[in-house]
Amino acid sequence: MTLQTVPGRHRSAQSFSVFSELTSVLGQAGLSGARVAATVGVAGGLMAAGSAIPANAAPAKASAVTAAAPAAAPAVAPAAVPAATKAYLTVTLRKGNSNYGQNKTLQRRLNALGAKLAVDGRFGPKTLAAVTKYQRSKGLVVDGIVGPKTRKALKLAKAGSAPAAASRSTSRTGINLARAAMWDRIAKCESGGRWSINTGNGYYGGLQFDYRTWLSVNGDDFAPRADKASRAEQITVANRLYAKRGLQPWGCRHAA
Repeated sequence: MTLQTVPGRHRSAQSFSVFSELTSVLGQAGLSGARVAATVGVAGGLMAAGSAIPANAAPAKASAVTAAAPAAAPAVAPAAVPAATKAYLTVTLRKGNSNYGQNKTLQRRLNALGAKLAVDGRFGPKTLAAVTKYQRSKGLVVDGIVGPKTRKALKLAKAGSAPAAASRSTSRTGINLARAAMWDRIAKCESGGRWSINTGNGYYGGLQFDYRTWLSVNGDDFAPRADKASRAEQITVANRLYAKRGLQPWGCRHAA
């Protein structure tokens, strides 16, 4: 029996039989339905799934369709990591001081140079020993006081900061002229009122500070020795010492 033909879809029963056999064989071979249809269409230009596949059609691609890979995200440069802020010493440190943050900075620096200190912010005997050892190795004054020169040698003085000796003409921060008339009277007795005197006897300036006493109240905020500081700066430092010890340090206290 001949199949009834449909306009535009002329296929014979024999062609249909070949189509059925080929489909069965390919299916048994494990090909997917899409690949069977593609192969049958190429073999004879036969009808697959009710659709006309022209004999001259290009072979269908394999059934496995790979999803298009998502477009690569534009490269984004990692955010710059800010450099760690370098810590500096901004005050004079000595045994027993209470500047715990500054002491820790000092201890970390000394440890980097070979010391083995607990970074506890306490300037005790071990920190003092490490400081004096360092000062000795650098030819500094071995006094255990971390003043401007020791800070600079340790590379803990902020670059561009004015040396204490040079700050005389510019530093007005913290000037305290309380009891100025009293200090003038004491200076007249101590040094004849000569604020820049240095007689070589170990005492300096109008109020005759010795080196250690001057540093003990951070006189090096202004100058390394009293005779290098101005009258106003010496009076300021004298007021710091007065707050701690009254007039006891001065031999001419009776002149007050």
